[in-house]
Amino acid sequence: MLNLVNQGQVEPVRRRIAEATQRLLGDTIRLSDEQWRAPSLLPGWSRAHVATHVARGADAMREALAASRAQQTQPLYPSPQEKYAALERGAERSGLDLQID
Repeated sequence: MLNLVNQGQVEPVRRRIAEATQRLLGDTIRLSDEQWRAPSLLPGWSRAHVATHVARGADAMREALAASRAQQTQPLYPSPQEKYAALERGAERSGLDLQID
């Protein structure tokens, strides 16, 4: 497989991702479980739904990247139904569990 990205291009992106992750965790660490259940700016979604969506999206992208490196294709999610079921299950977790995820 042709490597089109050199390490000098990857490190700044990794650093920015790490910094953004730390800001997100820092901004949300003080939320109570009740605050996690509060509505977000997305209609019908709580903050817990948004956090779960971010975590599951990251998992899906990591798996898709691994498949791509192996020259395979893989859908981001097994099915729309499983995607939304995982989102609902994840949104029921405690604030601490959401932070850890």
